[in-house]
Amino acid sequence: MTAGSGSRLKRGLAALALLAWGAAVLVLSAIQLGSHLASLPLPDATQSTLRETISTIRSADRPGTWLSLHVLAAECGCSKRVLKQLLERRADRTAHERIVFIGSDPAIEAKARDAGFDFESVTSDQLSRRFGVEAAPILIVTDGSGTIQYVGGYTERKQGSLVRDADIVARLHQGLAVAALPAYGCAVSQALKHTVDPTGFVR
Repeated sequence: MTAGSGSRLKRGLAALALLAWGAAVLVLSAIQLGSHLASLPLPDATQSTLRETISTIRSADRPGTWLSLHVLAAECGCSKRVLKQLLERRADRTAHERIVFIGSDPAIEAKARDAGFDFESVTSDQLSRRFGVEAAPILIVTDGSGTIQYVGGYTERKQGSLVRDADIVARLHQGLAVAALPAYGCAVSQALKHTVDPTGFVR
């Protein structure tokens, strides 16, 4: 091999490496962008697992009252924004509000309970098994009879500053139909994480 051909080979290999790196960056960027802009799947309000879990929560605590379940995740930025606003407004004393928190944070639990919220920490597996929920943040609202009236997100757009849960509940109390907002946030189940990001690099 001559010096000239060796130099051309090195330049060719360098160009191929640069192209491979660029392609990898594009793929990972596309996955990350998609995971932050696309809405996530909502649990099926008709599934027996979710209805049985809600029935257990209601019978154990405050039967006959409206129930709002706030499903939030410790490592999710959108969940943190929702949690901040929930703590600022405090729980509705005329209803039953419960935070279902994926993860464990004693400080957050103490603040939530001080603000009047019931609070439970769960794993992602427990969340999927008991509630049929694979993403966060998600709001689930039932009326006084235990009928699920709303399953959806909190905001009209990704990273929206206006958290609509209080408005949603108020409209439901008035007997108005409320269309479910998209669920913008984070996948929490392993199955959904793999669907959103098959590479596993962006989690």
